[in-house]
Amino acid sequence: MDNLVIRQKVRDYTLWRAFYDAEHEARQEAGIIERGLYRGSDDPDDVVIFFSIADKMRAKEYLYSPDLVARRREFLEGDPEAVFLL
Repeated sequence: MDNLVIRQKVRDYTLWRAFYDAEHEARQEAGIIERGLYRGSDDPDDVVIFFSIADKMRAKEYLYSPDLVARRREFLEGDPEAVFLL
């Protein structure tokens, strides 16, 4: 299994968290399993999430799907930074 780290700046953590939680099943279907979610100690709207992924291509298809990209814009400041790790 590979790993994925995403760092993103959210506009409002509470609203973003509801959106994020609603995507749980879709992430699981894409083989993306959350291993930890953290908020910045100096900026609680700076969010870092660690995932295990079953298939890198499937994870990318989900993360960069036009539908998800369009919907998450409402909750993020800028684009998230995603790093795939072995």
